[in-house]
Amino acid sequence: MATENRDWGYTHIQGALANLRHDVGRGTITTILKQHGIEPAPKRQKRTTWREFSLRSLDAEISHAEWLRDSEHLVVLAKHEPGKHVIFIASREGGDVRVVHEFASEHDSPGLGVSPDGAQVAFIAPAPDRFFQVFRMPLTGGDPTQVTTDRSDKTQPAWSPDGRRIAFTVWSHDAQFWKIQPPVAATTTATSR
Repeated sequence: MATENRDWGYTHIQGALANLRHDVGRGTITTILKQHGIEPAPKRQKRTTWREFSLRSLDAEISHAEWLRDSEHLVVLAKHEPGKHVIFIASREGGDVRVVHEFASEHDSPGLGVSPDGAQVAFIAPAPDRFFQVFRMPLTGGDPTQVTTDRSDKTQPAWSPDGRRIAFTVWSHDAQFWKIQPPVAATTTATSR
């Protein structure tokens, strides 16, 4: 009730419960809400719920997001026009975003990974060799550094918990069709004695 009606104070909640024939004291309501980490109405009212989360200054289709360590910000990968991707940082409260990097790519959902210390982001982008390679860069901005160079396309980078490695998926545009000759089933003859 308190999370759905963020402007309702303890007394308002008490009245609503009384209408449902539940006689609960204001102090009990206060205690229960505190135990569940629900702030008083003035603070609760200022928080944005995720269903209301909106970003200003950027019209984009979000494909991936990961929390930063502070649990107040997200690093987001989005496509803001065909073939154009952007990595940005957004507050959990919504509002304006801070663009970290923009790049061209036809890969619709390349994914990204935030380092455990929250200082770097790994992402997939086309390299000069025309393969989708892994790049990393500081979240404060700067030039990306290409991490992989082999002749394969990658997607979905993820940092190891110690921050020393980056895992990723390798994929191919090529379709392979295999034809096999299943072994002929051995026939058995039932005999009776």
